[in-house]
Amino acid sequence: MSSISVIVVGDIPDVDWSLSGLGLDESIEIQIEKAATTDDALESIAVTNHDLCFIGGTVATASAILVDLTQAGLKTRVVPVLTGRNVGDRRALRALGAMTVVDADDHFPFIVPHLVAGAIERKAEALRYRDEREGLIRQLLDLRDEQERIDEQSAQLVEMAEDLQISKETLERLNSEKNRLFSIVAHDLRSPFNSILGYAELLAATADKLSPDQVKHYAEAAHLAASNVFKLMQTLLEWARLQMDHVDFEPRHASISDLTEDTMKVYENIAYRKGITLDFDVEDAEAFCDPGMIETVIRNLVNNAVKFTKTGGTVRLTAEQVNGAITVSVRDDGVGMTPDQVAKCFSISGNVKTTGTSGETGTGLGLLMCKDLVEKNGGRIHVESKIGEGTTFTFTVPAVHQEVLRHSAG
Repeated sequence: MSSISVIVVGDIPDVDWSLSGLGLDESIEIQIEKAATTDDALESIAVTNHDLCFIGGTVATASAILVDLTQAGLKTRVVPVLTGRNVGDRRALRALGAMTVVDADDHFPFIVPHLVAGAIERKAEALRYRDEREGLIRQLLDLRDEQERIDEQSAQLVEMAEDLQISKETLERLNSEKNRLFSIVAHDLRSPFNSILGYAELLAATADKLSPDQVKHYAEAAHLAASNVFKLMQTLLEWARLQMDHVDFEPRHASISDLTEDTMKVYENIAYRKGITLDFDVEDAEAFCDPGMIETVIRNLVNNAVKFTKTGGTVRLTAEQVNGAITVSVRDDGVGMTPDQVAKCFSISGNVKTTGTSGETGTGLGLLMCKDLVEKNGGRIHVESKIGEGTTFTFTVPAVHQEVLRHSAG
């Protein structure tokens, strides 16, 4: 059952305020409240939101009451019902917000049902509007939630597309690197094997006709080719194990001077035969690293430096502690590299076969392995080189402490 609240302020004669005989819809409950004074009306509107207000009195009285009620927050429709001598401008009441102005005469009781019915219809319309508004708000909220879900799904789809693109690019790169690796293996294994097979066949067919010096020459050539195959296979196996993460990583405190000095001693004889001076200037500092891995890096870099340095040149190894890291550099004054070779020397896709100053062969896989080993130990490696001026490889590893040791060998 719906209801309507009516407040009557002042005395309006000759009206049955029970409204029982108004002929209105019986399903509508009509609540009538009478306020004898303005104060009573103010107390009532403070707690009740009335749907219709009748004010009885003269134009002046009704105007004063209407002003007080409006200032107190009355927001309902007001109908002044004028009684007695009505001296004054009724338009002033309309200007103050009165819905209509009627007289308390014989016709007023018949007007009341229409005024109440109008208030009932307006309230029903307001309730319908409120329900429609709330429904629209709920729809807007649902649409907003749906849009947020769509935006979230769109973001997820974009992220998935980006991930798929990255995966596609990664797979393409890995496939290209795999093909390049197979090409390197096929080319660089075939050449020394052909040499071995050729010298072995020559020795087998003509050994009884060759002089001892010729036999020795062919045997040494076959041995050198076999050694190159062995070194290549060793490098490939070490690099492959590293890629598959099958290499044990055991970092500990290690003397960087011990690691470098041992390597330099290994290459002193090779450098001597090529007429190259080895020199190193190393701080006696401790690094936190896997000694075997870092020794492999140093060995590969020194080997490359000796390989690409001509007779009379110098290979210099330095190590110092800088900002909590050990910086190791291997510098040579050898043949150097082009900018394109520098850019590709740590990439298998750009890796090419190289030849040393004495005909030494290599694939460059050792540099790839050096990069992986250095990064596994928490460091970085980079190269600087100019054609005809030499090359410098520099890498870092975490430091522990430092002392200074200087040594030179030539």
